[in-house]
This record gives sequence, structure tokens and C-alpha cells, in this order.
Amino acid sequence: MWRKVKNSTMFCTHLPPKVNSQGIWSNDENPVLEHTLPLLELQAFLLFTITKALHLIFKPVGLPRIFSQIIAGIIMGPEVFGRYFEEVNNIIFPMETIQTNQMLGLFTYVLFAFTIGVRIDFSLVYSAGKIAFFIGVIAVSVPFMVGIGANNLITKYFSLSDQESASILYLVSLLATTQFTDIILVLEDLKIINSELGRLCLSSGVVSSAFSITISYLTVISRISREISMPMGIASGMMVMGFVILLTIVVRPAMYWIINQTPEGRPIKGFYIYTIIGIALASGLLTSEIGHYVPLGTFLFGLAVPSGPPLGSAFVDKLDGCLSGFFMPFFVSNTMMTVRYQHVTRKTMITSAIISVIVWLTKFIACLGPPLYTRMPLGDALIVAFVISSKSIAELALYSLVEDSRAVLKETFVAVPFVLLFSSSVTSIAVKHLYDPSRKYANYRKRNIYYTQNHQALKILACVYKTDDIDNIIDLLNASNPTKENPVQVDVLHLIQLVGRATPVFISHQLQTRVISNKSYSEIIINTFTEYQNMNLQSVFVYIFTAISPLKLMHEDICTLALSKQTAMILLPFHRKWTLDGSIELEDDSKRTLNCSVLDKAPCSVGILIDYNNDHRNITSKVTINVCVLFIGGCDDREALTLAKRMRDSSSVNLTVLRLVAVNEVSRLDWDEMLDSEVLKDFKLTSMKKGEDEEGGEVRYIEEMVSDGGQTVKIIQAIGSRYELVIVGRRHNLESRQISGLVEWSEYPELGVLGDLLVASGDSHLKGLVLVVQQQTS
Repeated sequence: MWRKVKNSTMFCTHLPPKVNSQGIWSNDENPVLEHTLPLLELQAFLLFTITKALHLIFKPVGLPRIFSQIIAGIIMGPEVFGRYFEEVNNIIFPMETIQTNQMLGLFTYVLFAFTIGVRIDFSLVYSAGKIAFFIGVIAVSVPFMVGIGANNLITKYFSLSDQESASILYLVSLLATTQFTDIILVLEDLKIINSELGRLCLSSGVVSSAFSITISYLTVISRISREISMPMGIASGMMVMGFVILLTIVVRPAMYWIINQTPEGRPIKGFYIYTIIGIALASGLLTSEIGHYVPLGTFLFGLAVPSGPPLGSAFVDKLDGCLSGFFMPFFVSNTMMTVRYQHVTRKTMITSAIISVIVWLTKFIACLGPPLYTRMPLGDALIVAFVISSKSIAELALYSLVEDSRAVLKETFVAVPFVLLFSSSVTSIAVKHLYDPSRKYANYRKRNIYYTQNHQALKILACVYKTDDIDNIIDLLNASNPTKENPVQVDVLHLIQLVGRATPVFISHQLQTRVISNKSYSEIIINTFTEYQNMNLQSVFVYIFTAISPLKLMHEDICTLALSKQTAMILLPFHRKWTLDGSIELEDDSKRTLNCSVLDKAPCSVGILIDYNNDHRNITSKVTINVCVLFIGGCDDREALTLAKRMRDSSSVNLTVLRLVAVNEVSRLDWDEMLDSEVLKDFKLTSMKKGEDEEGGEVRYIEEMVSDGGQTVKIIQAIGSRYELVIVGRRHNLESRQISGLVEWSEYPELGVLGDLLVASGDSHLKGLVLVVQQQTS
């Protein structure tokens, strides 16, 4: 039983509360709805189901997840479900559960604020470029000042009381500030966090967040000084500053001590993890007791934790999955269920709407200024403005906290949910319309080996996932016969998954523009390739980079670097590893997805390097190595043959070109066939004329007549054990009789028919490397 008294609600509850139900076997009239835990589970299930159903509807339109979560909360709240199904609503969402759900939601956000603090690299404030710094400062200061001026005019025009004017001022600070949480969520949802624009938004977001925290800090001090006394306000501010100093000179060094106590490659001890989480929660309690919001304490404590592995990633691994996947959607929907419009006056609604529109538009226009001043394209400038102006979960958390504040009229904040709906939907749709990730990889020049001029450096971008990939890459580089006349330029890109930090990092180890930690993640790779360059002076030029980014977006780092370095071929390790006996040792499907993304979007040729059996133990240590090129025809086979052409001049390489010709094949005399004949002619002549006085190893040209794919399989099975390196093209004419009947059996389409036959079947008896080549796509 409950009744309303002056806009408040009074209800009866059981003490101690009934938490656990004995199920249908109990004597209770309603065993589920009379106990708090089953009722909470039912509420969570309903909200989760409705949110997922709405997301399936809105996703094709381009709307983000938070849009579905907000709509689900509105539907299940008192304005829709509670109005039209009041009796059912009072049973499923009784008044006595509101406080419990709000407490659970805010506790979720407190932990979420801690993980966001852990992921932030606050050094970006100092390393941000001029444009990022100006965007970050202007994005907060301009709308805040305009909002204050608009508040003064609105107060006079509508004759607002002091409390109403102060509430609108809080609304101004809420909408004018930029929360780094919002920017991360928007960029991750739009999948542009790894792009050049994403990095600019992150740098600007860190600057804006620092500026916003300062404004919020001063606003709280001003409120305490006004409501209590000036000395209390100053004391509260000094306590926060003392807390920050304590985090800097005591907690931060303690975190590094924990890292140093952990052996390399070993996880952080659970004792340290849970102790730090406990202290983080206590930090929230501390800031709450001195008059500030609870999330501020956990967020500041999270900043003291070094981002990235091993410590920062440990917290993200343990907390981020359950928080982002379940509890945060529950928090968003549940917060929206507390929004009530029955008692909101028309004047409050109008003033809130006016100030919200003014502040958001001012913020958006202010964010456009610096990019356009630096002559950034209008489309990119609009993307930056939309992202920096976006509103998300952080504003909902502050809205929920404001509800408990008697100094602020919560009716003033009724416009916040509509601002969130508008901002999230417009930002998502606009950015997806304006941003074309494939456009920046467009290349109108030939970037492949086939069109690389003689005596011009062969530019290769070699990607390294693990240190195990190094030897295979060096083996292939040595086989490609780098000399002073035909040098090889190798851009080595070490790819590291982004875990435990929010900002992707790209490092040039030649420029050393950025230092991650005292010990580089890529130390072994740097030392190995530097030594290799020193052993091949004037013939091999090595440049080393490290990219730390999400797995789903790593292909952007690869393609962007390949485009900027004018690379002829990207070299990717295969996602599967084999043991000495041929059994599968390791298979990483995420790397396979990455390889496929690069194949689709690369601005140059791509090679996938497969180490079928690591028993070859550095094939270049042998006096001579045997290389075979399988040739059917097409642009990819010509690209493979052009790479082999560089190898034939090496005295340590015996090269065999094995051409598979269809029986009774009728010549089409098309342009593709003419190019095939031209590139093969050189090898035919070399094979016939090469004598003992000629430079380089043995070169053989062989033609095998085949009638169908079955004979091709037999030939491939026979050649496997003879060669340390086999090179094949990826794409062929599917109507070719040489591969007829084989396409349907391909296990790995990214390797093509011949590459799949070589590695997917255990009958090929391979003992070395396989290189699958795809020429630059048009």
C-alpha cells in the first residue's frame, strides 16, 4: 500500500526484506514477486529483452545501442507502461524496488567510471597537438559562457526564482562539459576509434574532460560555499586537491611497484587486483563525504592506475565485460524509468528546452571552428564536431545523482533524456553517412611488385603478431635477394591488441615521438630487425613501428601505413600454426578476420605467409634453397612470378616455375593471356640459356598438362616436400579446368584454391613456407 503526499511517495515494506524465494513449493501466495531477488531478475530480464528487440529494429537505421536502451526505459517507465498498464506495472515495478535499482545502477556506474579512468592516458593532455588542444578547450568554455549568458536572459524574461536559475545553471554545466566516457563509447560504437579522426577526437576529449572536471570541481565548491559557508567550500576544494596529490606521489608509484613485483608474462596477483578495487570504492566514499560526487573519487583513482598491460588490462578484463554487456544497459534503462513529466510545469519545460538547444548548438558550432581554420575538409570537421558534442551515459549518471540533490530542481533536467536521444541518433547517422573508411585507402597509382621498376627499392610492410613471426619474415626477405642495386625497404609493424587503455597508440621507433613505458613492447622485434639491417647494409633498410589498437580495427593501421609509405606489398602471417608432426598448435580466428579485412581494403598487393612446418629452422641457413612458383594465369600469378624474378639472381636460390596447362586448352588471345605469356617468356629463355657462368642459382621452367582439378591435386601433393618455399597466386579464373571441382572444398578462401590445397590438406608433405600473393585490387 502506498499513497502520494506532496509529490513524494509513502509505502509499506517488509523488514527484514524477503530476498530469496523457496520457489513454487513455498506457502507464499506469490513466491516470485514478493521476494526482491527474483523480482530484480525478472525486471532485468524484461529490460534486457526489450532493449535487444529494439536494437534489432533500430540497428539497420544506424542508431546506436544507447538509443534502444533509453527507449526501453521510457516504454517501461511510468509515462507509458505505468500509465496504460498501471496494475501490472505496480506488480512488476513496485515503488519499493526503485531505490534498490537506482543503488545498483549507480554502483555499476561507479565501477564503470573506475575502468574509464584506468583506460585513459592523461599524458595526452600534454602531447595533444594544437588543433586537439584548442578543440578541447573551446568545446567546453564557449558553450559554458554562452549558457551562463542565456541563463541570465531566461531568468529575467521568465522571472525565475533563485533555485530555478541555479538549477538551469547546473543544466548548463552538464550540457557544456565533455565527458571522455561519452567520446569513447561513441567512437567504439561507430568503429572509428582507430582512425585519424578518432585519434583527434580522443586527444581533444582528454583535454575537454580535464577542463570539464575542473569546471565541475569549481561548481561544487561554489555550491557548498553558497549553501553552507565559504570556509567549508574552500576546505572541500583543498581536500580534493590533497587527494589528487596523494594519488600522484603515493598511489601511482605503488602501482608501478606492483608491476615490478610481477614476473614478465605472468598475471597480476588477485590480492592486488581486489585490494585496488576496494580502495577505489573507498575513494568514491571519500569524495562523497566531502561534498562531491561518488564517481569522481573512483575516476581519479582509476587515473592513478597505469593504462595497458599488465595492470590496467587486468581490471578491464575482469570488469569491462559484465559492466558494458549487462549492468550498464540495465543502469541506462532503469534511470530512464525514473523520469516523470506529470509535475513539470510548462515554464520549466520551455526554459529547459531553450537552454538545451542553445548550449548544444553552441558546442557543436564551436567544435567546427578549429578544424575548419586548419582547412580540414568540411565532412571531417563535421564528424569531429558531432563526436565531441555527443552526450551519452555520463549525463544520465549525473542526472541520476541530481535527483538526490535538494539544491537542484530535478524537473529542470527533464530535457536531458531528449538531448541524449537527439545527440546519440544524429551523431550515429551523420557520422556513418559522412565517414567512408575505404575512401582514405583509395590509390590511383599502381602499388605492387609487378610495376616496381628495376633497381628501385622493393617496399614491403611486414606485420608481426608475435615474435614467432620474425624468422619467417627474415627468411622470405633473404630469399628475395636484397642487394645494393635492388634494395629492399622493410617497414615492420608490430601489432598489439588494445586492452586496458582507451586510446590507440601508433609509435615510430625511428622518431621516438612517444614512449609507452620504460620497457618497449617491441624490444625483441626492434633488436632483431636492427641487427638484420646491420648485417645487410645498403641492401636492406628497416623502419619499425608499433600499433596498439582494437583487433577489429587493426586493418586501418596496416592500410594507413601502407598508403603513407607507398608500400608494394603487405606481408601478413597466417593465423594458424603447426607443430613438427603436422598437428595444429595454434589457431586464432581474430587474426584470420584481420587478414581478410586487409585483403579487402589494402591499397597495394598483399601476401599471406604460412609456416606449415617450422622444422625448416631458418631456411636461409642452407647453402641453397629450393623455391617453386605455381602458375595457372592471372594478375595474382604474375605478381608471384615477378617476386620470384628477384630471387632468381641469387646464387643460393634454385627456382622452379611450374605452369599448369589445361589439356586441349583453346587460346583466348585476350589481354590477360598476353600478359601471362610476356612474363613467362622471360623465364623460358632464362631456363634454356642459363649456364655455369651465369649469376644466380638454377632456374627451371616446367609445364604440366592437367585435365581437371584432380590432377592438380596430385601434382601439388608430389611437390610439397621438394621445396622450402612455395609461392602461389590467390585468385584464378573459377572456370579454369586446372581448378575445376576444387573451389567447393576450400577451407580457407583467403588463401585461394592452390594455397588452400597446400596448407589445408595434410597430404602435401610441406616442410617450409608458403606465400599466397594477391595483387593490388583496382
